[in-house]
Amino acid sequence: MMSGATNVLETPLAKVRDQIAHACAEARRDPASVTLVAISKTFGADAIERVIAAGQRVFGENRVQEAKAKWPPLKQHHGGIDLHLVGSLQSNKAKEAVALFDAIHSVDRSSLAEALSKEIARQGRTPTLFVEINTGAEPQKAGVLPEETDAFLKACRERYGLAIAGLMCLPPAHEPPAPHFALTAKIARRNGLSLLSMGMSADFPLAIEFGATHVRVGTAIFGETMRPGHPVLARVGTLVEGPRFVPHLSGLDNLRLYWRAGGRPLSEANIDEALAVAELGDAVHRPVKTYSQGMRQRLGIAQALLGQPELLILDEPTNGLDPQQMFEMRQLIRSLAGRGITVLLSSHLLGEVEQVCTHAAIMDRGHLVAAGTVAELIGASPTVYVEVDDAATATRVLRALAGPDAVRTEGTGLVIDLDGSGPSDVAAVLVDAGVGLQAMTPRRHLEDVFLGLIEDGRAS
Repeated sequence: MMSGATNVLETPLAKVRDQIAHACAEARRDPASVTLVAISKTFGADAIERVIAAGQRVFGENRVQEAKAKWPPLKQHHGGIDLHLVGSLQSNKAKEAVALFDAIHSVDRSSLAEALSKEIARQGRTPTLFVEINTGAEPQKAGVLPEETDAFLKACRERYGLAIAGLMCLPPAHEPPAPHFALTAKIARRNGLSLLSMGMSADFPLAIEFGATHVRVGTAIFGETMRPGHPVLARVGTLVEGPRFVPHLSGLDNLRLYWRAGGRPLSEANIDEALAVAELGDAVHRPVKTYSQGMRQRLGIAQALLGQPELLILDEPTNGLDPQQMFEMRQLIRSLAGRGITVLLSSHLLGEVEQVCTHAAIMDRGHLVAAGTVAELIGASPTVYVEVDDAATATRVLRALAGPDAVRTEGTGLVIDLDGSGPSDVAAVLVDAGVGLQAMTPRRHLEDVFLGLIEDGRAS
């Protein structure tokens, strides 16, 4: 990866926890009195696994079916997970909800209360229950109206035998949330309820000030779900799994067609500069079916540059190219970084990464095993290749220096794995032993680092 970007030292989850601690300090509350519910709706198991690995154990979902599809294996694999349902619940899903969730924040009508009561008795499982209040009396939202909440709570307790533990509210999007938090807290106090599910990513510190015991935070932890048309996508260019073009159209017409397909005016396309970077010359006016693979790749990069992206994602950009085309593509990638574009390069060709990138991240089966500058990764444990006039003596003295398993024969020379020693130490012991040193070359490459890290990780 080539980038001028700074490292993110604090995870989103850690930032949210810090904000909770700060809000509790301002409200003179113990941070332990606030439960962070990480809202994982629409996010897959991989994203959730990363948050679990960071120490989060309480999660929230909006829909029973989505939660049922992804959470049973996660809960089986990770102990101590509490799963909360924070979205509306249909009465016919009560059975599944009671079986899967540890808390339900959306009890809001008699039919649901009755269904939950029956399932709790049948399954012998008692999730923590919150009554949802529609504090803004919004017709499109679920929830009990504030003036009807006292009577509904009484019915839940006396008619259905439900142990309601708290209240949940979702203030109107375009109103200040404080009055809604205050109203919810007031209703809870007069009904002897100790739990308040209030506050989301944009307003949870304020909710804590009004007594929230459960804050529901999704975007601030997981980020926004990317959908077509999201504004941030305009800042990203991609070349993934090779470019696709209409073969009988020219390169220029393909670029124009691609841009118009996104519903954007052609006047906003950065066509001239993108073509200048790609260096296709007059070939841009020829049909793409006459292009070599290298020219297609260059046109693909021009296409990715049309929106003047800040981030360019390239997946195996030299795949299928001959050596000269690979050399030219690598030069092009380096020139893009020189223009201030962050280039994220995905490649199995570690020699290519070593030549092109300033930083690298090494993944093994979906997990990050090492990251840093390429120089740092390669220099962590260098290997040198030497050619000498007396291989037997050189092997003996070098094994005494570096260890019996650190020296091996390769071709006409020797390879030495240095652990705590440097190339100058190798030269010194050879000279002291009267061995003529004919050549010395650093031999550790990113591929050696990768294989060593993978082998170590799998052995442990």
